[in-house]
Amino acid sequence: MHIDVKRKVPLYRQLADYLESAIRLGTYSPGDRLQSLRQCAQVNDVSISTVLEAYRSLEDAQLIQSRPNSGHFVAKLPIRLPEPDVSTPPASSATVELPTLVQMVINSENAPDLISFGSGYPSTAQLPIGRVERAMLRAVQRSSGALGRYPVLSGEEVLRQAIARRGLSLGCVLNPKDIVLTSGATESISLCLAALLRPGDTVALESPTSFGFLQILEALKLRALEIPTHPRYGLSVDALSLLLRESRVSAVLATPTLSNPMGTSMPVAERKRLVELLCSHRIPMIEDVIYNDLAGAETHRRAVKSFDHDGWILLCSSYSKTIAPGLRVGWLHAGRFGSQVRMLKSAFSGGNCSINEIALSELLTDSNYNRQLRRLHKINRQLLFDARQTIGDSFPTDTRVTNPTGGSMLWVELPGTINSLTLFTACLDERILIAPGILFSASGSYRNCIRLCISGAWGAEHRRALRRIGELASELLKGVVS
Repeated sequence: MHIDVKRKVPLYRQLADYLESAIRLGTYSPGDRLQSLRQCAQVNDVSISTVLEAYRSLEDAQLIQSRPNSGHFVAKLPIRLPEPDVSTPPASSATVELPTLVQMVINSENAPDLISFGSGYPSTAQLPIGRVERAMLRAVQRSSGALGRYPVLSGEEVLRQAIARRGLSLGCVLNPKDIVLTSGATESISLCLAALLRPGDTVALESPTSFGFLQILEALKLRALEIPTHPRYGLSVDALSLLLRESRVSAVLATPTLSNPMGTSMPVAERKRLVELLCSHRIPMIEDVIYNDLAGAETHRRAVKSFDHDGWILLCSSYSKTIAPGLRVGWLHAGRFGSQVRMLKSAFSGGNCSINEIALSELLTDSNYNRQLRRLHKINRQLLFDARQTIGDSFPTDTRVTNPTGGSMLWVELPGTINSLTLFTACLDERILIAPGILFSASGSYRNCIRLCISGAWGAEHRRALRRIGELASELLKGVVS
């Protein structure tokens, strides 16, 4: 291969493209071992770090896989499954009245004999629980009697500084003084919405969207306006622009990276367009960046906020998906709306547990955190690959499935006559939990869709359960199950 150092394309990308072409043309077959890092570097006259980046890129694309102490091998090419169509929600806003089914899905999650595809949390086996517990013990020793006094409203400075440093990976330079710590991402989003809006105001969201978002809107008596969303590229900026001219929208609430439930990731150019659109209309956006660290591509980790120079984008997040949900520590950066959010935080809940914040600051600044992210990326890639293979083998013909670049969620669009509520009930009878599509829309859409979270322990029983979901869907299609 000839590496052109004068090209603007990075060397690792040139090498990755060259190897990808060889794999797709059949020069390498599934199971073939690639050259070692050192051999590949010598043959192509590049550094070992360049080869490593190229191999990581091919792993992200699920074209190769690394095996401990063995090297890198060509992966089995994934089944080509069609993607769901671009969503077409109603063009009018709606009040949010979620079915009681939401609580059933949430409450069923902890049933000991249930095989769950309903939760968005990673399993405890995927999280550094041992390190978290040790950090908690050290935090107690260093807290200097913190339990005997009220915590600081904005939160421990050491954690706000750690979050600001992590913000650089989002493309954002954040002043630690402007970061407010909360009891989780849900509180962060709730505070921002409560500070910006009044009951009856309209919030624009991706469609489908997180039922957690819809729960917050319902509690705050806000209306939802669902925006057409592409299964790969996320919220349609063009559709939002049109609706902003036709409808009164008070704010936007979105997850541009690995949105829940579809796992979409907005291209960088569209993120910039989105900021320009919102700033021109002077409409704030609450950006949930909780999944950004789980994105496979570096460009997808860049926050929409990174293009905002006027403070119209409010950032919200936590580390529940990558470190430990039980810490219950979230954060927000409210831009030009900081004073309003701080006032509500003071009135509603005050400060949070200092010990948890001190422990989290240690975990974030430890080099183990980046290793933990690489581990999660690798695990999630393999889980989603396996799950998509199983869906392709056992679900009805014409099933459509998303193919996210990270995270652990799959959005499955079943043939149109299948009712996901009926499928949900049939699965629950066999101790399998799925999330039916109507939970992710204020308009009752997506009745033939389900969300599957492939983030728990994954083994033979989970593959059997996933195959069984496909069998039940096929029986529904044939009218065997009613």
